[in-house]
Amino acid sequence: MISGKSEPNEYHLLKSVKKWLNNNSVKEGKMKLRKATIDDAKDLFELRNDQNVYKNCLNPHPTMWEDHIKWLEKKLSDNDCLLLIAEQDGIFVGQIRLDREWVANISLVESFRNKGLSADIIKKAGQKVKGTLSPYIKEDNNISIKAFKKAGFMEYSPLF
Repeated sequence: MISGKSEPNEYHLLKSVKKWLNNNSVKEGKMKLRKATIDDAKDLFELRNDQNVYKNCLNPHPTMWEDHIKWLEKKLSDNDCLLLIAEQDGIFVGQIRLDREWVANISLVESFRNKGLSADIIKKAGQKVKGTLSPYIKEDNNISIKAFKKAGFMEYSPLF
């Protein structure tokens, strides 16, 4: 697992981060992170079903629309989940999801990959939480390992 400097996990902070995001967005240059809504379902579905994304998921297979909507509705209403949308100039770039214990999951649209954006998104999301971000990364997912290391995470041991 990759881990950065940390304090003990503070689950109540997720609620305060969500409250903050209801009124704000994280911006730096042209990149923006905002809280996901049900209106993001189509972009998230297409991203999730990109072969290069799902091959690195816990369930390495495409998902059905109905299952995706159920999952998204559950995540949006889950107080232990913060699903953020990354946009650049109003264009969907990808997502980063922080679940209980700040488990991080990130994926980008193909046209935005390999541009160093993942590390920036990880840093911005990490600035809004206290505790350790613990990414889900497959052992052979060198691109994600590199992005988290570039974002300042020093140690790595594969989760699966």
